[in-house]
Formats: sequence, structure tokens, C-alpha cells
Amino acid sequence: MLYDAIMIMKVKKIPACIIEEIEHDEIAFTLIRKNVKNINLRITHNGAVRISAPYKTDINIIYDFVSRKKQWILLNSNKIRAEKGFFMYLGKELPKDILKGENIERFYKQKAQKILNQRYNKMCEALSVFPKPALNIKPMKGKYGYYTKTENTVYLNSRLILVPVECIDYVIIHELMHTMYFNHGKEFHKALKAAVPKEKEFRNILAKYVLW
Repeated sequence: MLYDAIMIMKVKKIPACIIEEIEHDEIAFTLIRKNVKNINLRITHNGAVRISAPYKTDINIIYDFVSRKKQWILLNSNKIRAEKGFFMYLGKELPKDILKGENIERFYKQKAQKILNQRYNKMCEALSVFPKPALNIKPMKGKYGYYTKTENTVYLNSRLILVPVECIDYVIIHELMHTMYFNHGKEFHKALKAAVPKEKEFRNILAKYVLW
């Protein structure tokens, strides 16, 4: 009881808020503990994530909140950065000024066709995949890519042009592995891990981007 009383006294003496910089589930955010009743989420004018919570909220409850809101956070923070004159290209945030008035979607489409084809050819060569399956690049919902055995075609999400090159290569290798392994069984994962030792790292990086 004495310990509890001391703790209560300390709480009363803390400043108006306690601020922590935290990263969870690939989301970097500022946690502000203060005198509020609920957990609140805000995206600032520059795309930064701010979460306020009552002083005593368990950190795991906050982590769960962030994970549930992850896609919304990524989508809206990216929108705000875009409105401020920036766009994502190969994992880098670049000023729109370098486009010199060119339409951003046309830029993405042209670059996706060029670069994804280049990376695809390079990965086919690296894995000795010959003859190469056909390649189809298009916008997709809910997929980075997929392979169809009946068509012998690899499909890649054109929005991969937003992510770092090593992540593009990972997605391509993943789909090329399906030319030999037609499911996600043990042999598939063993071969993928041998080809891409950092696959988990690349999956985590991919999760930071909103591609659909």
C-alpha cells in the first residue's frame, strides 16, 4: 500500500504529458501519454503519426491499436506527403519538382514498364530460368504479384515501382520460384530462403508501402 501511495504521488507530479518516440509493426509514431480518456490517432500536416493515450494504458494495447490502424495510417500519411509535393519512387521520397510538370501516374507507368522488365530479366538470368515465363505488369489489388502455370506468365503489380529495388527483386524471385514449386510448401520456402536469405527483412519493408 505504501508503494502504491508513492506511485500515485509520482503520477500527480509528472508533467502535462509524457512523450515517447516508438516504432511498432513498421509504423514510427510519437506516443503522447496525457490526461485523455481514449486512444486517439492523428496524422500531422507533414505526414507524421501522433498517438495520444491515457497515462496508464498498457503499451501492448497501444501496439494492437497501431497494428489495426496500420493500412489507414500508411495510406493517409502517404497522401499528405504527396500533397506536400513529394512522391515515392524506388523506396525514396523525391520532390515533385523533378517531374517538371509530368503527370505522376504516367511517370509511374513508364518507369514500371522499363524497370520491372529490367529487374525481371536480371532475376531470370540470376536463377537460370530459361525459357523465361511471359511477364505482365499491371495495377493490382491485394497482390505484389503472382504466377499462372496455365499461361506460364508472371504478373507484377506496377505499383512496385514505389519500393526499393531489392524488394522488387524479392517479389520477382518469389514468383519465379512458383515456376518450380506451385504452392507455398516446405520445399518452396526452403528454395526461396536459399535464393533470398533476407526475405523476412524485405517482406517487412514491403509492408511499409501502400500499393493498392
